Amino acid sequence: MSDAVSLREHLEQLIRAEREVRETVADKLSESLRLQATETLRRLDELNHAHAQAVENWRTSLPRELFDQWKDEHAKWKDSVNAQLVVAASLNASLGRIESRIGSIETFANKVTGGLILVGFMGAAGVLALLLSIARLFGVLTN
Repeated sequence: MSDAVSLREHLEQLIRAEREVRETVADKLSESLRLQATETLRRLDELNHAHAQAVENWRTSLPRELFDQWKDEHAKWKDSVNAQLVVAASLNASLGRIESRIGSIETFANKVTGGLILVGFMGAAGVLALLLSIARLFGVLTN
């Protein structure tokens, strides 16, 4: 009976095997809890970072009501500027016509001024003599 194992030894082997299994399960459970705690801490850290970013975004963001109010005021301002530009464009055409009229008036004034200077320099009789000479030169008057 040398191969035979006593009941006591057999039970001790079973208990040892069961203890090893339970210790292994406890170790794996402990490791699993540690990994889960590490993952939870990582996720909480990410959430805290995301919350800080959201707070920063909210701090620099406008409420929808304020943005809509600004948008309405901007549209009114833009419409008034466009209306003024239309008026200015029509005035520009008028100013071009006025500018050409002023140019023709200046030309006429220069001619009149030149004539007055000639009259002042030569006298009325001298201007009349000059005009008669020019008329004879072109054959309008004959001797």
